[in-house]
Amino acid sequence: MNKTAIVLFFAAGVVAAGSEDAYAAKKKSLPDLRPVPGHVIDHEGINVNPVPVNVSRPYNGYLNMSGGFDLSQVPPEFADCFKSIKSTPGGIPVEVSCGKEIAGRFGLPEKNGAYHLSIGSEKVAIDAYDKDGLFYGINTLSQIAKGVSDDNLPMVEINDYPALKYRGVVEGFYGNPWSHETRLSILDFMGRHKMNSYVYGPKDDPYHRTPNWRKPYPPEEGRKIKELAERARKNHIDFVWAIHPGGDIRWDKSDYDSLINKFSSMYDLGVRQFAIFFDDIKGEGTDSHKQTALLNSIANDFVKKKDGVGNLIVCPTDYNQGWANPSDSGQLAVYGRELDPAVDVFWTGKVVCGDIEPASMEFVNSRINRPALVWWNFPVTDYCRHNLLMGPVYGLDTTLDGTAMARRTPWRMARHQRVRFTVWLIMRGIRLHTILSITGHVHFRKLCPVLRMHMLHLPYIPVIPQRITVAMSPGMSRHSDMTIIPRNSLQNLRKNLKK
Repeated sequence: MNKTAIVLFFAAGVVAAGSEDAYAAKKKSLPDLRPVPGHVIDHEGINVNPVPVNVSRPYNGYLNMSGGFDLSQVPPEFADCFKSIKSTPGGIPVEVSCGKEIAGRFGLPEKNGAYHLSIGSEKVAIDAYDKDGLFYGINTLSQIAKGVSDDNLPMVEINDYPALKYRGVVEGFYGNPWSHETRLSILDFMGRHKMNSYVYGPKDDPYHRTPNWRKPYPPEEGRKIKELAERARKNHIDFVWAIHPGGDIRWDKSDYDSLINKFSSMYDLGVRQFAIFFDDIKGEGTDSHKQTALLNSIANDFVKKKDGVGNLIVCPTDYNQGWANPSDSGQLAVYGRELDPAVDVFWTGKVVCGDIEPASMEFVNSRINRPALVWWNFPVTDYCRHNLLMGPVYGLDTTLDGTAMARRTPWRMARHQRVRFTVWLIMRGIRLHTILSITGHVHFRKLCPVLRMHMLHLPYIPVIPQRITVAMSPGMSRHSDMTIIPRNSLQNLRKNLKK
């Protein structure tokens, strides 16, 4: 992505240099930041993301890892899970085991991905419910190892397991799809953070929807899909390929055969789970009865006959409560009566982009007669492509135990969460003062008051409107009083400011 610069516009203020009273008065006038909902968790000094269910330190000692880890006792089938840590013969012994009975010894639930990690005085042990749990345990060990400032691992006992069966991302936005390199990077990121589902369905992939959904991918694009599926498997992620045929589907045998042939070609590329999207369409494609008949046929003729294929997923036309027909003749109720129970159904909530609330989930679940799959449109920006949405996360009800999964739609700028800011004061087009520099996760709602506070420390009295230039990497959009200007246009910006 092209690097960009952002210009923030603030009202001018007159501050007497060295005036403590003026500074104190100005400080009191700053708005309070909105508190982020949640509760305090004692991490026991251990930084793991996501936070494990239970972390305890029954002993206060440490295990020195400078000599690496001895993986000689790790079964060969689990060796690929240990690539993130240093392997050295004679290092710290690492013992692993998997199975229902093994997990039961440590009080773990019978859930895919459950694991127990023990860092003791002489060895490391990972006991898991399944291979996914072992992979997650290794990632937790790796995070702990990278998080210490020296070579001493804290002795710790961790029990951890996922709250939701499926956790991941839907690349389903409008606009330029992510690059192949970005997708590979995101799959690695998801694996490190214990997510397990990636739905590929970018609206502007021409072979995903009308008019080219019937055609196979060109060889080079097919090679990329195959590489994505392979990378997903290495990260213990289900790669779900979606098709969007509703815009011009004819509901005849020819189109049905085209769907089966397309799915078969994707299967040959390594895809093992599929989805059909009927969202954002009009006309014949919205027929609820024809949709369910098609889905049932594909489930029976393809999904259940192919080896290793996961449940079929559908995004209905009525995918949110705001425009869903609530009556017994509505699409959701038709799904509940006619759709194969093994087919999962997406749902975005009360509206297209909104909170996930119990009332909305009860609305959909009671009609489709199965737990809905949450398609959480956050922080998707395809409906406001010139905005940068970087506020705090809120609106997720943590009591929703009837939800099968949560997949979020990200925004088009894939690497927004790691941002480097260098903030300068620009007066008359001249860079006068570096205000602050930040690398990491930054919320603009929190950043703007910080910028104002730094301006109060300037050793002179501002007498004209200030321009705050924020050099950012990677490319971004704009939000509110922030305007995008490419980095290579900074000289032109300064010329314009001089005028």
